Amino acid sequence: AAEGTVAHNLAEACLVNEVRPEMSLGEIRKVDGFEIKIDQEMVDAVNVYLDVIYDDMKKLGLSHTDLNVEQEFTLHDVDEAAFGTNDASMGQQMGTLCIYDFKYGTGVPVSAVNNLQGLFYALGADQFGVYSDYKITIVQPRCEYKEEGVVSTWEFGPEVLEEFKMQLEERIAKVYSTKPEYNPGESQCRWCSAKAH
Repeated sequence: AAEGTVAHNLAEACLVNEVRPEMSLGEIRKVDGFEIKIDQEMVDAVNVYLDVIYDDMKKLGLSHTDLNVEQEFTLHDVDEAAFGTNDASMGQQMGTLCIYDFKYGTGVPVSAVNNLQGLFYALGADQFGVYSDYKITIVQPRCEYKEEGVVSTWEFGPEVLEEFKMQLEERIAKVYSTKPEYNPGESQCRWCSAKAH
């Protein structure tokens, strides 16, 4: 996890400052009690992420000023406690909103298709419904997808986001009910610190 945090912070710094990660090659970063060295593998991974974003930026005719990095959001219309932070997003009103998620892990490939985290991020980035369509892109440079390589994308329309919002509201209501539903299982509990060992 500490290694992923360093890679994620490096990617953020590169996007915010419009630089490439090579400038940090060899640096040691301290995170959660660990010393993590920024090595060539991390630099290469961050460059893959940056290239995906900058390629989309060029295709959409956008500039760096259109890019939101680590944008915090709240979804008070869904629930007072609903909040998050997008890794990166950009778009033009009445055009496509692009949501980016950088994952540095190696173990489990994460698909963008029907990705609940990506849909949550899209809700946070478009709270006023100003986009006509959406594209979620997950960049996982150290873990290849079967057909897509290291980048997974999914494009969808506003009806998908509206359906997700309704499902989210229903699920949150169940959490607050006097008899909340529990659904333990291997995939949803994989990283849970509270699971039985």
